[in-house]
Amino acid sequence: MRFTSKQVVTMVVAVSLATILAPVAVFAATGQLVNIVDPTNGHGAKVTSNNALQVESRAYQGGNAFNMRNSRYAFGWIPLASTTGPNRLAITELTLAGQYDVGKVGEVLIEAMVRTSGSEPCNGPGTAGYSRHTLKHVWVQSRQTTQLLWNGPSLVLPLAPSGQPTCFGVTYYAGDTNMTIYADGTGYRFQ
Repeated sequence: MRFTSKQVVTMVVAVSLATILAPVAVFAATGQLVNIVDPTNGHGAKVTSNNALQVESRAYQGGNAFNMRNSRYAFGWIPLASTTGPNRLAITELTLAGQYDVGKVGEVLIEAMVRTSGSEPCNGPGTAGYSRHTLKHVWVQSRQTTQLLWNGPSLVLPLAPSGQPTCFGVTYYAGDTNMTIYADGTGYRFQ
């Protein structure tokens, strides 16, 4: 069988291109640094010390994400979420709003309560058998919204002993008026 001159030229070009491009493709796959970046927000993937690809800095949320919402008029505890050890809670976002006269302000404590003894339900600060963990102080202006975001590492609550509850909430702690505090947020449970 004889090849035409057109077929011979086509084969020579194909072999030449394969010879030239093969090392480039192998080099890009094995020796070139490549960044993986989300074009919408600029967040990049990372490689951990054990060579695993990491694309999320928080624990896996899976189907364990939840929303929370509650409010309270006057000073005191506003319960938002709970879990039982060895499960843990992580908070990703919390929005606080105060309603009352313009120009008033209230101090809100973001808190976790962990039962260390007894069998009392979680009723906020001062409940017997619970250790109190104040995670953050926030001043909330009346008729304004304060949003707290944990976009990188989440706000992870302390771990309760196995079978014991951890509850999360906010305490309207101090201020110059008995305004209503509204709390909305998102989080997830994990082990």
